[in-house]
Amino acid sequence: MAIKLYTDAINLDPFIASYYGNRSFAYIKTECFGYGLADANKALELDKTYVKVTISNGLFSRENVIININIMIFDMIHHAITNFKQVVFITLYAEKL
Repeated sequence: MAIKLYTDAINLDPFIASYYGNRSFAYIKTECFGYGLADANKALELDKTYVKVTISNGLFSRENVIININIMIFDMIHHAITNFKQVVFITLYAEKL
């Protein structure tokens, strides 16, 4: 709901940084980080002193790091499970020989 309302406000006046900044935070809450980052950058483009957006850019950086770490952990677990399955298969196959 908030995203739509801020979008409507932006459509009425696309030169107010706070509209983009507030919509950016609404995007963060819905985990739409790409859209939120785009809005944060647009708000800073309109007003270089907009501190709220500068802080949100830091949040986006941390969120991206957390997401990347989670992906790496998932890949490591997936790789470990795959290797374990191969070891079990080889062990069972070797016992039958």
